Amino acid sequence: MKKIILLSAIALYSVTAFAQKGSIKGSIVAGVNVAIPVGAEVTGARADITTSETNAQKNGGTYSGSITPLIGIHLGGTVFYFITDKIAVGSGVIFSQRGYKIKTSSEYPKTFQYGNPSQTFAYSTKSSSSEVWHYNYMDIPITGKFYLSNNFYINPGLQFCLLVSDCWTGESEDAVIDTTPSPPVVKSTTTTTTGGAYGKGLLIGFQLGAGVSGKKIGFNFGISKTGRPAIFGLYGYQNLTLQAGLTYSFDLKKGK
Repeated sequence: MKKIILLSAIALYSVTAFAQKGSIKGSIVAGVNVAIPVGAEVTGARADITTSETNAQKNGGTYSGSITPLIGIHLGGTVFYFITDKIAVGSGVIFSQRGYKIKTSSEYPKTFQYGNPSQTFAYSTKSSSSEVWHYNYMDIPITGKFYLSNNFYINPGLQFCLLVSDCWTGESEDAVIDTTPSPPVVKSTTTTTTGGAYGKGLLIGFQLGAGVSGKKIGFNFGISKTGRPAIFGLYGYQNLTLQAGLTYSFDLKKGK
């Protein structure tokens, strides 16, 4: 919490320190996130999935896997100091949800001998697993805003992301054979585990956004990329986050 307060104070000070003659506008921002896992680690994980699919086919079975993003929300506020009517610099504090899901499943045909005289029971060994990683960040962007027309702008800049909480949930399902009845039966067992991923640290990345602003209500789209979260050392995937949302703007200070 102290880091959030300190970084927020620095960011807001950097915006208002030179605000002597220009106008200052605040905005409430809210919308959705899609954090796409990227980087060498994701490429390697997907290569492992492809290898497992090939090996399963060679052994008469099937295997599938996927790494997909989760949909989250973002909510917060920004402040921009307008140097001119077309150029502004700003910052803010925005709560942002990100995460991804890893899912695998496999199936192999098997036979089991039982009874007297011996009989053959055909069945399939099925197993599946899923891991869901949730991350909650406080984002502190430091960006410029450049109006290309009266209403359309772009805003490139840096983004500082403080990981404030995280959660990992895992679920696995396996098919086991029960030899007690005759003929045997196949049953499914499910195991669920939850816990913290023990993520810490401050991530630094870039962002590039664009938007359309009306008198009060506007629309903003952004793309940002950060490094890997510090989980069990350096673990987890980099995020390429897509954001889309609405903005509500208001004047904090009229220009002179």
